[in-house]
Amino acid sequence: NSAHCCVCRQKGEKPTKITIKYGSATLRQGTRMQVMGYYIHEDFGRQLNDIAILLLPVPVNVTQKSRPICLPESPSDVPGTRAIVTGWGTVKKDGKVSLDLGSTSQVLWSPERCRVSFPGFDPQRQICAKVANTGPCKGDSGGPLMIRNGVNFEVVGIVSHGSSCDTLARPEVYTKVWHFLPWIKKALSADSTCKYKKPQ
Repeated sequence: NSAHCCVCRQKGEKPTKITIKYGSATLRQGTRMQVMGYYIHEDFGRQLNDIAILLLPVPVNVTQKSRPICLPESPSDVPGTRAIVTGWGTVKKDGKVSLDLGSTSQVLWSPERCRVSFPGFDPQRQICAKVANTGPCKGDSGGPLMIRNGVNFEVVGIVSHGSSCDTLARPEVYTKVWHFLPWIKKALSADSTCKYKKPQ
């Protein structure tokens, strides 16, 4: 998740007020689970290190409708790479939040091109991407930017800022997951690989 989605909850609000939903591409269905805690990156600033981990009380059952998104096996930031971003945000700037999971294709940009729109862009910690007339919008923060690797999807980025909905020129900035793998493994004491087999 993105850290800026959690910081407002640090001031006395219990983690159990945060819930996740899985197993469905619509908010009308699926399984709801309360979060028991979260980690926010200790160096989170206004736009950098925008990453957080939500802790669940029990593991999520892997099914055809609830699969893990794997952590990346490489930086996966080559300009021109096609990716997919998903989220529950609005479909236009002043629209209503969607009850159905939205998705759209994006193309990774070079750091030089990203800096034209965001002079403070940090290619070590961030990725930017855009396809004209499409992109994440209000409410999509914390969503995954994914690329396919075999049968799995890898989350290479997390929606952070710059969401311009459908404007032509301005890209979106994503937290670069690859850079934060040591932090993720330290926080969770977890392996960075993803082992997934298609359910029978």
